[in-house]
Amino acid sequence: MAEVEQNKVQEQAATYLRQIDPQTGRHRAQDNGAETLPHLEHFARLVRRVKRPALLRTLIENAHSGELVPLAALTDGANGTLPLPSRNAFFALVASLPDGVQLRLRDASHG
Repeated sequence: MAEVEQNKVQEQAATYLRQIDPQTGRHRAQDNGAETLPHLEHFARLVRRVKRPALLRTLIENAHSGELVPLAALTDGANGTLPLPSRNAFFALVASLPDGVQLRLRDASHG
C-alpha cells in the first residue's frame, strides 16, 4: 500500500477507536448537534438529556411564539430521551428557525 493510503486507514481506525465507549466497549453513536447548532451547545446538551420531549416542544414553541407542527410530530408520544434520528431531525428544525428564536433558546438553555 502506498504511504498515503496507509495514513488514511490509520486515521479512520483512530477515529473509530475514539468513538468506542471505554466502559462498555460498544460503539458510541453521535448526533449532529455540534455540527448543526455550533452556537447552541448548551441547548444540544439539554436535548440529549431531557427525558420528557414534550417539555422541549413547550420551550421551543414559547421561544417561537407559535405552534410548530413538525416539532409536534417528533415529540408527541415520545417517552424518555429522543432517539438519535429524532434528535438529528430536532436539531435541523431548530437550525431552520429565525435567529431571534435561536438566541432566546440559547439564553434559556444557558441557565
